[in-house]
Amino acid sequence: MIMNNVALKKVILWGCGDGGQYAFENLKDKLNIVAFGDNSSQKIGSTFMGKSVLSSELVISDYKDVAILNTIMSKTHQEVKQELRKKGIKNPIYQYTDFLEINSVEDRRNECADFHINHMEKYFQNAEEQENINIFWSNSSPFKQLFDKLDITEVVELACGRGRHVPQYIEKADSIILVDILQKNIDFCKERFQGIDKIKYYTNSGCDLKEIENNSVTAIFSYDAMVHFESIDVYHYLQETYRILKSGGMALFHHSNNSKDYKATFLSGECGRNYMSMDLFAHFADRAGLEVVQQMEYKWTDSLTDGITLLKKS
Repeated sequence: MIMNNVALKKVILWGCGDGGQYAFENLKDKLNIVAFGDNSSQKIGSTFMGKSVLSSELVISDYKDVAILNTIMSKTHQEVKQELRKKGIKNPIYQYTDFLEINSVEDRRNECADFHINHMEKYFQNAEEQENINIFWSNSSPFKQLFDKLDITEVVELACGRGRHVPQYIEKADSIILVDILQKNIDFCKERFQGIDKIKYYTNSGCDLKEIENNSVTAIFSYDAMVHFESIDVYHYLQETYRILKSGGMALFHHSNNSKDYKATFLSGECGRNYMSMDLFAHFADRAGLEVVQQMEYKWTDSLTDGITLLKKS
């Protein structure tokens, strides 16, 4: 319905970041994108993706009838909308993801994977910096404190990315299985850890672990990835976790705690946080047959709190 109302009109994409680039690439053939808008004085007056970057003042004076599509990923859509209203912008404001015509869980899963392939190079580089490693592995980190409760003799790392966590636990593990939906990441890890026989690699579908045998591992964990997963995929992974864990085996998952908007997706949620809550995660774990050993909230940003849950297969 929104597409029908706006498709023939001019639109401004608000935000000159990764979200803005992704929105432009996927909407340029569907909508008449006349410009970008941004709050940054360094970007205003320049061009982005071949389009002029406008200030809020210029939008108010010269583009008052043009719809604005929010592409900012670091804040919720409502927060961005409120900020623009405070600046005096009265234009219609929409979330750009409403125009992508992506509806199924599989589509959402694929959009997340596609974004990581084409727009996350800077993220993967920054993830290797020591201050970002310390979030998970410093002695005072709640992630580290819970990780130390795992028996990682035979461990699976789900959504391993480029393997930044492996050096932190490789000496304590007898066997490691690195799993990722992106073949690009698995290839990177194979190169990074070449010659290390105890590591196996597996490119999966984004919702199952079917290549891993029943009752075969002592632990599974995932950091800074499940926060982006569709809720139904989280449940599927919890079912798979129960299947592959040995009796007494444990799992540690860093997940979203974003229950503000049931429509939230990787592209629309703050910092890519999909819809999930501490209670819903515990409910899914229970229904998958897993015992919830401990749950902790973790303040990821000033406005964003994630969840960390330790599970056990009794």
